[in-house]
Amino acid sequence: MLKRSLYRLYEQRLLREVARGPMPRHLGLIQDGHRRYARDAGLSNLKGYRLGAKKAEEVLTWCAQLKIPMVTLWWLSTENLTREAVDVTAVLDVIENTLPEWVRGGLTARLGIRIRPIGKLDLLPDSVLLALQLAASATSHHERMLLNVAVGYGERQEII
Repeated sequence: MLKRSLYRLYEQRLLREVARGPMPRHLGLIQDGHRRYARDAGLSNLKGYRLGAKKAEEVLTWCAQLKIPMVTLWWLSTENLTREAVDVTAVLDVIENTLPEWVRGGLTARLGIRIRPIGKLDLLPDSVLLALQLAASATSHHERMLLNVAVGYGERQEII
């Protein structure tokens, strides 16, 4: 409890400090290391990916507080699509469940997030593609922040 309170105070102090400087117009986050973190913590890869999605929520909240208008989450590269099926399935499961959670739970409305899926979306299973499309449709009217969700991206897509 004390640790959490101290962390919140520290977080508020950092936000005030960062807010005094120039703000980026676009922030790109490559979410990497979830498997390593999970392994080191004795957790399943799926739990590691879920924790990464939770951290993304926190970062998006900070970005909204700082009025950063565009964020790109690099969630799954084409290279990662070639990993073991159990790993790919775990990441896709988190994507498929996180975006609807953000919409249903009100995160996207509260922060004014419009979701835009990018990448080689045709490489994704239909259920994941549908979750991305429904999240994009449900948030199309939000205007405070554009959230690019990069799934199935590679070198060319990164440059574009």
